[in-house]
Amino acid sequence: MKPTLNHNDFVFVYKTKNIQANDIVVAQPDKKTLIIKRIKRINSDSVIFSSDNKKTNSSFSDIELKRNFQILKAFLVFRLPLYFFFL
Repeated sequence: MKPTLNHNDFVFVYKTKNIQANDIVVAQPDKKTLIIKRIKRINSDSVIFSSDNKKTNSSFSDIELKRNFQILKAFLVFRLPLYFFFL
């Protein structure tokens, strides 16, 4: 998620049904994987994620996934040394 998020950032999330395009979210699309992505498009039964870092390929970006997993909305990033910002 560079340049928005950096390695070792702490991301605070909350559960909500109000998730829209361009929101940064944390999701677990399968039992082994936890991802942080930006929502490209979302509807009641599917979601498409995008990545802010265009230099790195992700198997979860730009493909339509069935929305059968939990998606949490990110709202705050805490970065050391003592820096935070709201999303």
